[in-house]
Amino acid sequence: MIHTLNEELYIIIYLIFFGLYISSTYDFFLKVLTETKTSKILNILFQIFFCILQLTITYFFTYKLAAGYIPIYFIIFVILGVLIYYFICRKTLISTTSQFIKICKKLNINKKIKSLLYSQTVIKKIHRGRLKIKNRQKKK
Repeated sequence: MIHTLNEELYIIIYLIFFGLYISSTYDFFLKVLTETKTSKILNILFQIFFCILQLTITYFFTYKLAAGYIPIYFIIFVILGVLIYYFICRKTLISTTSQFIKICKKLNINKKIKSLLYSQTVIKKIHRGRLKIKNRQKKK
């Protein structure tokens, strides 16, 4: 498929921004994982889920960008976007993410989200189940 020069320039800009998107979301994701201090198993599961999600987004992005046509320079400009992020934007995003997480911890956002997702009775039953499991493990 042959694109006009104008379309090619738009594709290049989209690819650079896509590289920025991939690297910034991965940094944000890792920062949130390290701040929430999840277990290693959950950490690995979350990273696998994140990679699958990003691969799916990348597939649909490339398919919609140029009607399924992947130009030769696709990787080059995505990497250019990643490099721009790492050398220019990374420090700002990480500091902003750290401040955002601190504010969420102060406001107990985690508890508020849980109360929106589950009713109080469900939360109590889950908590009782956890306690029973912990007690069984202590007895062994």
